[in-house]
Amino acid sequence: LDTALTAALAYLSKMIEFDRAHIGIIDNDGTTWAPRASFPTGKEAVPISVPFDSYPLIAQVVQEKRAVLVTDTHENSQWKRGRYSQTEVRSWMGVPLIVRDKSIGLLAIDKYEADFYTDEDAENASAFATQISTAIQNARMFQALQLQRDRLSAILTDTTDAVIVLDQAGNLWLLNPAAERYLRVEGAKVLGRPVSVLNLPEFSAAFET
Repeated sequence: LDTALTAALAYLSKMIEFDRAHIGIIDNDGTTWAPRASFPTGKEAVPISVPFDSYPLIAQVVQEKRAVLVTDTHENSQWKRGRYSQTEVRSWMGVPLIVRDKSIGLLAIDKYEADFYTDEDAENASAFATQISTAIQNARMFQALQLQRDRLSAILTDTTDAVIVLDQAGNLWLLNPAAERYLRVEGAKVLGRPVSVLNLPEFSAAFET
């Protein structure tokens, strides 16, 4: 996920000029967020949860699920109240990352020059944020599937029952260690081949039936 987000920010730099951009992910409790990726990288973002109370503009982006544009931070009272009041940022855009109508994070874009960004820039950033949201969702789904696969692998490895898995064409897809021991075969040598290679007529007959 971190690699994908950093790559996304690098691509964003070719579309929108900025001095620094960040992606933050909202924690499960919905009241804090953690910086997850920055570009340029330099000092890597540290995933430490920060309460929204310390960053009212970020809270606004997340809660209202819309882009917020600050043309000059020196003239914005919300910016002055946040922890970011001492930064050198003068123009700022905050864009929500939304999945299924729920804010899961935000894209923050910094520029050290006042009155730099326009509403058109905010629209472009919002369109790009949609792609980032999709990438985050896909990465999370992949991680969940990987965890399920690892759990299943542990179960199949530890069980003393012989387990043979076939694909839809009837070819061997998986043999667990117990099956290899019972059949006295090396799984790597038979995977992808027809089940008949096991020379178990009763098994082949049962499968056909």
